[in-house]
Amino acid sequence: MTGISTPVLCCPLCHGEKLAFILARKRWRCENIDCCEVFDGPPPGNLSRQQNIFLSYAHTVDGNDDHSAHLVRRIKEKLEQAGHKTWIDEQQLQPGFDWRHGITQGILASDRVLSFLSPRSVRDPGVCLDEIGIAMAHKHGAIATILTDDRTVSSIPASVSHIQYLDLADWKLHVNAPDEEPWLESKVQKILDILTKNAGFAGELEHLARALGASTTVSKIGRLIESGIVGRAWVFDAIETWRLQQINQRVFQLIGLPGTGKSAIAAHLVHYAKLRVVAYHFCEADQPETRFPHIFVRNLAFMLAARLPAFRVLLKEQLARLTKPLHELSADYLMEQLLINPLRSHIDGGQTDDRLLIVIDGLDEADISLSKLLNKTLQDLPSWLGVVMTGRTSIKPYFEQFQTYELSIDDKNNQTDLRQFMLKWAEDEPAMTSDIQEYLLHCASGQILYLVMARRAVKDGNMTINNLKMLPPGLGGCYQIWFERAFSERPTEGGVWNTLVYPLLGLLCASSMPLPIHVARKIGNWHGQDATIVRHALSGLLLWDSSLQFSHKSISDWLIETEGLFCVNVEESTQRLVDWLSEQIPDSYQRYELSDEKLDVCGLMVSMAQTQLHKKQFSNSKRLYEGVLNICAGFLSVSKSDALSTMQLVYQSGRGLLEIIQETDMGSDDLIFSINSGSSEVTLMEMTYEAFGAYIIPMMMGERPVASVSPEKLSDLTNLAIQIEDLGLSPVSERLHETVFSLREEHLGSSHIDTLLSWFIYASNCKNSQGDMSVDVQFKRKIEGLCDSLGMLSTDQLVSSVGVSLEKLFLFSKAKSVYEMFLEIERGRVGALGSLSPHCRSFLARMFYREKKFAEAKIMYEQVLLIYQKNDGIEHAESLTAMSALADIEEAIGDFISARSSYERILTIRKKVQGWELDNPANYFTVQALSRTLRALGEKKLADELDEKASTW
Repeated sequence: MTGISTPVLCCPLCHGEKLAFILARKRWRCENIDCCEVFDGPPPGNLSRQQNIFLSYAHTVDGNDDHSAHLVRRIKEKLEQAGHKTWIDEQQLQPGFDWRHGITQGILASDRVLSFLSPRSVRDPGVCLDEIGIAMAHKHGAIATILTDDRTVSSIPASVSHIQYLDLADWKLHVNAPDEEPWLESKVQKILDILTKNAGFAGELEHLARALGASTTVSKIGRLIESGIVGRAWVFDAIETWRLQQINQRVFQLIGLPGTGKSAIAAHLVHYAKLRVVAYHFCEADQPETRFPHIFVRNLAFMLAARLPAFRVLLKEQLARLTKPLHELSADYLMEQLLINPLRSHIDGGQTDDRLLIVIDGLDEADISLSKLLNKTLQDLPSWLGVVMTGRTSIKPYFEQFQTYELSIDDKNNQTDLRQFMLKWAEDEPAMTSDIQEYLLHCASGQILYLVMARRAVKDGNMTINNLKMLPPGLGGCYQIWFERAFSERPTEGGVWNTLVYPLLGLLCASSMPLPIHVARKIGNWHGQDATIVRHALSGLLLWDSSLQFSHKSISDWLIETEGLFCVNVEESTQRLVDWLSEQIPDSYQRYELSDEKLDVCGLMVSMAQTQLHKKQFSNSKRLYEGVLNICAGFLSVSKSDALSTMQLVYQSGRGLLEIIQETDMGSDDLIFSINSGSSEVTLMEMTYEAFGAYIIPMMMGERPVASVSPEKLSDLTNLAIQIEDLGLSPVSERLHETVFSLREEHLGSSHIDTLLSWFIYASNCKNSQGDMSVDVQFKRKIEGLCDSLGMLSTDQLVSSVGVSLEKLFLFSKAKSVYEMFLEIERGRVGALGSLSPHCRSFLARMFYREKKFAEAKIMYEQVLLIYQKNDGIEHAESLTAMSALADIEEAIGDFISARSSYERILTIRKKVQGWELDNPANYFTVQALSRTLRALGEKKLADELDEKASTW
């Protein structure tokens, strides 16, 4: 297949696919413990193991194919030609086929899920939404989305809207065209790249996620969606009534006891509400990144930016104005700057009457600081945005000012839902008699989780239909008899409980995050079939993947709070886990290759250190943070994604140590710590340089074969360098930028926009760190050389593109320097009155406007208008854009009479040239601006008439 190259690699001896690349020897080693063969092969950037790929798209309905079916089939062919296997639900419409079971099995057997988004595929109800939900439950980050129709953008479920999609919406233009094959191969290559890197598509959302440090997870939502929901129409009706009719009430507070299905309701809203839900946050007690306000604000800002383009523009502007890194700012300040201010500046476009929603689930599982932050700020949200939040009754005191909707276990609607659940269960179980149904309904006491657990116990073989009447009332009683039946021997007498189960339950209650299985195996000293025995013994209570966690928080609550034989001593288990983690810190400075297991251990160490710090256990916390730094210092070989993970671990540990110093009044000298090398001591800065500067660059570039370095990989390197620069590690950042620049110059040429971009970032970093003013001279000479060879206008376009690229990387000050440097060169060549080039002026004017430097912005826009008016006339689109900008400035400085005249003139010209295009966004926003101006002048009637006209567009 021409143009696509993704060789699949496996061990030549045992044919295994678990391999490690030995950087020093430039060879591969098989990780199969019974093999360990070392052999030659292409470097990591050039290969992809064979993967099973599940393709989710809208199927044929009433004999009509979805419009994207042709594209899906072509991509399927290309992926298979590249050595991968694909799975498509060909049996969906066959009579008698259990499609949900078949789809679930297909997704479970796959390595990746590609979801093709079209209007039909995201409709509700629809199989594709179910497929996405199942994939979210089991594949976590291994979901990629491909847009096949622009009309779908606003209908993407909020549950996956934060995932950067690959835009193939223009694919029909290439079908049967001369460029069809090269176009398709270029797009399939992007898909193959993400398979190789186990990453997502590059794009604006990815850049924004990195800038914000956003961390979104979907596995809990996926599990809840996969489990389905019975009834609850009355709750959704109440939410809809509040959303549309109680506009002054910002918050819908859904309160209920454990096990009443609050999270399932929240997940259903997020996945199926489509246009209404624009952001969400699920708090989980064992997921530290979901519990604290700082990360909450960043994640919510990112999700809103993913769904609301206008908000995304405002958020970028807010980020550009921040004078300190995000981690140095308080959560209250970030809430105001990243959420409240941009949201209140966002034009609602008539959305107040059809409110959009944010969903926040499980506030009782979050740190108390999050509830306090929301208590202070939720009322400041704009009227067009409402918040649905759920939690147990313990959160009520923090939100007394908001109306509470209680999910009462005694509500007749709730009882009806529970009966509906039992009827559905009875359809699959003929032995489920009416008296058994009534008994279970009585014991459930209105908690649907009780019925779910009972059904799971039957499915897993721990109970039978006939002995369900032995279950006691209430969740606690359900757990008690479950443990008694599962461990019939007295726990104190040894056996599976004492040797395997109790120690694991203690670790799970103590762990501040899902416990990696390999950690459980090592601490528990499992051998042979121990893992299988434990998994069978606790079937139904645990979510068992690469890590372990309880299927519901109420289980850990019961184990900690209950009295008797099954009570877990959580303090003892916590200390056991901390002690084991401390033992993983090397006694001497070691250099070794990074592995997933070491990353897991470091992540657990950071998470437990944060928890111990919160509990004022400073000694434990300090020991764990320093352990992470010691381990990270020894990493020799890391992939790009692991490099980012490692950097985050080092950063979190450094911040944790600083917080300990502040809490304990320790001196700043305590930042210096031993790396167990006997005599040498290093600072956090020096250690980080050792970990990243010495290892990342050689590993990522290898032998630097230019043909193997993709543009996406170089972009990743640039983003990595920018993040390292934010840590204050300029020497490391400079080396990365220098490497990217040299590769782009060698591969693309010195005049290519990407090469110029890399050069300027690199040169600016050198200037910042070394005070070397010669870099300005060098870059200026580069631009002058381009002016000589390309001409002023072409150079203006090229340099402005460099500036825009810098802005997309949130390097606004560097972008401003680029624009100003070009204009300085232009003035030197043609004089102040001979301005010829509009692009850099236009973008610089936009930056002045953002900074509220209206006088400077006005001068620039006036020059831009003169250039376009002279060359193309006043009716040209660019002339009108400049006029609109000048009118916006007049409005901003309070010159409403001039602004009114300008807006009316613009609309007159557009009407003459284009007619009244009702779907033209330029017309819409100009009318909105004119309406605001008229109101400022006291002409409310005219403003109302304009708003009424705009509302029909």
